[in-house]
Amino acid sequence: MPADLQSFADTFSSNTATETHGGAISTQGPLALSLFGAAFSNNSAAGQGSSGAADADGGAVAVEGCSLLALRQSRLVGNMAAGCGGGVVARGCDVVSVDGSVLQGGCG
Repeated sequence: MPADLQSFADTFSSNTATETHGGAISTQGPLALSLFGAAFSNNSAAGQGSSGAADADGGAVAVEGCSLLALRQSRLVGNMAAGCGGGVVARGCDVVSVDGSVLQGGCG
């Protein structure tokens, strides 16, 4: 049975992943991740990704193999990744849903 992770109106700011993906949140496997009214700002994935180079993905959020990634009324602003997805990267997820959210000023 998949695990679930929910966040309601939480703030994730100035977090850094130095050796992996996802500056604030990183998950692998059949997880249902739901973010409601969350704020992500100035997070970064600056470390080495799977290639060994400085290519970590998902400055704020990195999910892989999830059953669900839902962003509702959330703000991802000014997040950075050395690789792909300054704000968010989702790989191999069954469902990715974004509603009423802002993804702005990310780099990656």
